[in-house]
Amino acid sequence: RAVPPTTITMIEAILRLYTFFLGFAYPGYASYKAIESASKSDDTQWLTYWVVYAFLLIGESLSEYMLVWIPGYRYVKCALIFWLASPRFKGAAVLYDKVVKDALKKAEPHVDKICALVAKGDVGGVRKEVGPALEAVKGLTASLTGKKAAPPVADEKKAE
Repeated sequence: RAVPPTTITMIEAILRLYTFFLGFAYPGYASYKAIESASKSDDTQWLTYWVVYAFLLIGESLSEYMLVWIPGYRYVKCALIFWLASPRFKGAAVLYDKVVKDALKKAEPHVDKICALVAKGDVGGVRKEVGPALEAVKGLTASLTGKKAAPPVADEKKAE
């Protein structure tokens, strides 16, 4: 017997609300409490959470169209966010130590350079620095979807 579409829509809405609460509302309030407390360990816990959560949101936004087709993805996402945000499990610290820290260490020189260019207002420099990374993401996306990657955009100065 098939599940009615309205039931699926209702479940989706509940999962989105739950994910919002677990991902933003609770950690936001807990971060406020941590800032106002004398302890620094809770500050570290919530800063770690926000770094890991941002890392995951970037990954999700780059692969969102593929993820939504995975059966049970929203359930897994809710469980992951609960694990990340839970002070009992300290999932954010675990994921940070095992994955995020090394990835950010590798990217740090490039990110620092891009931030400096943005601070100077050098849009051309940002485009030049970000271009290879975007091409790599396009290539990865093309290989995962089986579509050909779009050819790189020619540099405006070279075209002249």
